[in-house]
Amino acid sequence: MDEPLHKLLAGLHLNEGATALAISNAEDILGESLPLDYVSFLSMSDGVEGDFGAAYAQLWSAAEIASLNVALEVRRYIPGLTLIGGNGGDEAFGFVTAENGYRYVCTPFIESTLEYSRELGTTFIEFLKSLQTGPII
Repeated sequence: MDEPLHKLLAGLHLNEGATALAISNAEDILGESLPLDYVSFLSMSDGVEGDFGAAYAQLWSAAEIASLNVALEVRRYIPGLTLIGGNGGDEAFGFVTAENGYRYVCTPFIESTLEYSRELGTTFIEFLKSLQTGPII
């Protein structure tokens, strides 16, 4: 496990990692590749839930990312956004595909638009650090 990632996930109960097939299936359903740093996380733990410090977060499994993005019609309403979890309340976490990479964001579940989203980092490590240090809301 990557040392900075290991430290950021310390104290959380990690799931068994997602298989390459599960990740590939999710990407096929979504019609795009997931960020490589997020794929590394999913390979290590297929989702996780708990207190990250300043924020509670549920990060979905590869299968949940695919099924929930389809069920919620995320791409129909917010092109470029892929949801990867939430705070157990009214906010979702996701990433936006940008010209020069990805931006991890927090956005409201209701009336979700990129206009109301807040950037939490350009890497998965930065995203996790923002969950630890807050404030998210």
